[in-house]
Amino acid sequence: MRKDIDASLMKSANLRLLVALLVLGTSLGLLAVAARSGGSGKTQSTERVIENKVQDHVPIKIKLRAEKEKRIKDLNNSDWYRDFELEITNVSDKPIYYLDLWLIYSDVFDPNGHSVGAVLRYGRPDFTDFDTRPVPEDVPILPGATISLTIPASDQKGWLAHKLREKRVDPKHLEISLTQLSYGDGTGYRGRDGRSYPFKKDQSSNAPCRERPNANDGKETEARLSFPRLSQAYSSRQRPAALKGAET
Repeated sequence: MRKDIDASLMKSANLRLLVALLVLGTSLGLLAVAARSGGSGKTQSTERVIENKVQDHVPIKIKLRAEKEKRIKDLNNSDWYRDFELEITNVSDKPIYYLDLWLIYSDVFDPNGHSVGAVLRYGRPDFTDFDTRPVPEDVPILPGATISLTIPASDQKGWLAHKLREKRVDPKHLEISLTQLSYGDGTGYRGRDGRSYPFKKDQSSNAPCRERPNANDGKETEARLSFPRLSQAYSSRQRPAALKGAET
């Protein structure tokens, strides 16, 4: 009788051990599947990320045009750059005569490792010189007004040529950053950090308190973002046949 009880207890213990091992194995299997699923889900995301890098103190609000947002963010939409449209609202109390933004393709680089992107610009480029003043032909963005900016046709063609020639995939991450905002009166904001100008020197300096920026500042920024020049680099004789066919 005693032997039968011991045998029964042994079988029960073995059964419990077997069940525990099965539960542990199942749990580990589910964790592995979840990990693979999570990783593949991140890779297979179908939404393009657009990140606003304009500093909060710069008095503009930007957003994608609502009716185009879905197409712009769709990674399966090869015409995203044609659909791209950005709405900018002047939330300051002064008219904006010039606005220059970079649309940076964060995960696309040229052979030299430089970021590439497109220029989104409103107004007369002469306003990059702080001494430039408005003329009657200049139409500002009035306080509270909203304008739309799209990727210029030359930059659209440049990206298509670059994509075909270099066998690139469309960017999954875009950044929008400020190059310059001018009120047309010698004041505004400049650079990714949105520094207000005229720039001020250290008060302990004997130099004047107000100084103009280095004239090369904008050129150096532009040099680091080489995409706008791709539209010039790919002349009609250089463009691949696939691009020529797309333009006809």
